[in-house]
This record gives sequence, C-alpha cells and structure tokens, in this order.
Amino acid sequence: MTRPRQAAILGVTLLLLALSWLPTTQDFATEHTRQGLKRALATYAVARSLNAVISVAKGTELAAEPAGVGFTFAVGEALDPVDDVIEQFSSLMQVVLVAFGMQLLLVKLGAHWLPSLLLSLALVGVAAALLRGRPVSGVLLRLTAALLIVRFAVPVYVLGTELVYRGFLAEPYAAAQEGLGLSTREIERARAGQDAATTDPAAADQDAGWRRWLPAPLKGVQLPQLPDIAGLKQVADNGIERMVDLSVIFLLQTIVLPIAFFWLLSFSWKSVLSSTGRLGGGSMPGGPR
Repeated sequence: MTRPRQAAILGVTLLLLALSWLPTTQDFATEHTRQGLKRALATYAVARSLNAVISVAKGTELAAEPAGVGFTFAVGEALDPVDDVIEQFSSLMQVVLVAFGMQLLLVKLGAHWLPSLLLSLALVGVAAALLRGRPVSGVLLRLTAALLIVRFAVPVYVLGTELVYRGFLAEPYAAAQEGLGLSTREIERARAGQDAATTDPAAADQDAGWRRWLPAPLKGVQLPQLPDIAGLKQVADNGIERMVDLSVIFLLQTIVLPIAFFWLLSFSWKSVLSSTGRLGGGSMPGGPR
C-alpha cells in the first residue's frame, strides 16, 4: 500500500474519531434545533392569542325586546369559519412542536458516549485492516456505516435544514410572523375600542338624545356597541394568509425535508449493503489477491 493511501486512511479515521467525541456537532445541532423550537413556540403563542380574541368577538350577540318581544342575533357567528381555521393551524403547530422536540431528543441520544465508543472501535478495526492490507469483514463495514448514521445523521440533517432556512425561509418567516402578530394587535385594539365606547358617558348621553324620538315601546330597547365584524373578518383573513405561509415553512422543515433526507439515507444504506456484499468474497482494494 502506498504512503499517500496510508496517510489518507489515517487522516479520515482520525477526523471521524475527533468528530465523534468533540461536542461541536452536538452543540451545533442542539442550538439550531432549539432555535427552530423557539420559532415554532412564538408562532403557536401568537396563533393562540389570535384565536382567543376571535373567540371573544365570535360570541358577540345583539339582544333586543321591542314591545316585550325578545330577539337575539348572533352577529359574531360570521367569524366562526375564521376561528375554525385558526384552531386547525394551532393543532398543526402542536405537531411541529412535537417534531422539534423529537429532533432534539435524537440529537442527545446520538451524542451519548456509547455510540461514540462503539464507532471509535469500529473505525479503528477498519483502519487497522486496511493498513495491514487485509480484507475487511462485511459485517464490520455494515456496523461502521450504521454507527456513522446513528452518530452523525441528525447533526447533518440539522445542518442541511439550517442552510435551507437561512437561504430561503428566514425572510418569509419573519414577514409572515410579523403579519400574524399585526393582525392580532389590530383585532385587540378593535375590541378595546369597543369596550371603551360601551362605557363612555358621552356616548350614553348621545344615545339618550335620539331615543326620545322613538315610540314609547322602543325607548327601552338597549342596543349594545357592536364590533366591526366585517373589519375584524378582513383583518383575520389577512392573518390567515400569513398562517398559510407559516404552515408551508414549518411543514417543509419538519415533514418534507426529513422525508427527503431519510430517503437519501436509505438509498445510501442500500448502496453500502450492496458494496459490502460484493466485497465480502474478496479483499478490499489494496489487499492481497
């Protein structure tokens, strides 16, 4: 075996040994997974706040008893479809939170000392066989490949998704998150304005002014201050558009990219099995014929 080949085998082995024990990969994967979890938590909190405000507005009713006959109009029911969409989005975000939590758990499991120890022993065994020019057992090669996947699959996946997020998703996420928060604040201000108008003495005096022109049976009718349902629905619809954008971003991070990554991982594993199967009957390249 030539010296450059020996140096390459030693270099790759030492690099993998260092990466398997150094906390750099774990720290990187843990930090960026937690950042994704925090983004998902922030989005979920805003969605629940918007859901609470819409639910309050949805319960608005107009009750009147002209001439002793009672009528109740559930004017806030116009917001019911919007409320349903927000609840479904909140359920989706719960799934996203679970996905990030499982990813964080897998990072910690892969960084445990036992996989690192087993991988180190397997790497030393493969390197020793190659340096001596002896055939490498197919079982040892499969075991080494499996341990490499256990130790490095999740950090590599996190690195890939982080690159995709920074390159393509960071700006759309920030814009959608800001738009969703703006919709929530606008609806809260509308509700606060309605409550202030209801308790305003000046508004009550103005109300008493026009009531004196009503027939006697209608003077006792109490008309509550109603929110601008149409305006609230428009603001909520804008918030739903931002929810759609956020759904695409988080589904891409937690569903689409993991499926693509593990499909690639499965393809690579099958290639390893095929290669070790062919090498099982003979020597590794550079070994005795």
